[in-house]
Amino acid sequence: MTPSEIKAAREKYSYVPARLIRASDHVAADLSWKSIKLIMDVPKGWDATHLQTRLQYSSCKLDNFHGKLLQSENDDDLVQGLLSVVFWGFSSGADGRLNVRRALSRARAIVFGRKNAPPQPENEIIAHIRRSRELLHASRIAEALLEAEQIKYLQMSFASKLLTFMSPKSAAVYDAIISSRLETEPDPELRSLFVSTRIPTSKAAKLSQATIYAAWCEWCAKMATDLNAKGVNWLDWNGAAKSWRAVDVERAFFALGR
Repeated sequence: MTPSEIKAAREKYSYVPARLIRASDHVAADLSWKSIKLIMDVPKGWDATHLQTRLQYSSCKLDNFHGKLLQSENDDDLVQGLLSVVFWGFSSGADGRLNVRRALSRARAIVFGRKNAPPQPENEIIAHIRRSRELLHASRIAEALLEAEQIKYLQMSFASKLLTFMSPKSAAVYDAIISSRLETEPDPELRSLFVSTRIPTSKAAKLSQATIYAAWCEWCAKMATDLNAKGVNWLDWNGAAKSWRAVDVERAFFALGR
């Protein structure tokens, strides 16, 4: 794709900026766990009239919201960040329609478990978040993905979402839509970045996912660097001009494959 085509694709990205925020006093929480009380924050009318609605929002602001939580040294912030990323990722279905109750249920499962499946201990969840963050910052992306996948219920797609919000400049989401698009790419370099996001059935398959994921992130980051060097900016929903990050290149691909 040409720079102008990538720019146009990025500006078509319209995944709902749903998140979980702290509930203020005297407000009923949608999700309460220990000292954390959270409510759903979802733009009204996003799935019906979002072309107008999204002018009031910024995708980068959502990134910064999650990034601040996931870079925090406070344990409650880390858990909130994880729950909000899971909520965000499940808020929109394959058809683009919102299903926030399903998303909330998926987030709840992280800390409450599922039927006949107890939750992972809190200290383990926090340790995996901190370690994956450390590995990511050391540019050990494949290892960071494997670490994030040790959080219960997180497989490749959602582990990559967690890493992406930790470091949008260097990490990118790798979900079924990205996988499907890469599989059919005419460009052999991009096609070589294809791997199935299905739950791997062997250690070798799991390592292959992590290796390909790291290569995908590196490709996105390099493309972002090239676009910035060319002086190409993209416009966020609110009209603000932005420079490129790895996640922005990925979102352009996502918008084309959605």
